[in-house]
Amino acid sequence: MNGQLWEPCPRCKQEPVCADCGYCERHCGCEQARKDRAEINRFQETYPEFLARLSRYSEEQEKET
Repeated sequence: MNGQLWEPCPRCKQEPVCADCGYCERHCGCEQARKDRAEINRFQETYPEFLARLSRYSEEQEKET
């Protein structure tokens, strides 16, 4: 949880909440989002351009349907 604000969490009304997302420690997704970004970066270093090619392929498939 990044920083703290003494406001109620929108989901459960617990305090404090994360200064970035506004959710309590239980509902805060900031740390998981940081881990996900790091994993995506490692994947892109290992397999350059793979995600971009996959995205283009997906867009082409959607156009065909």
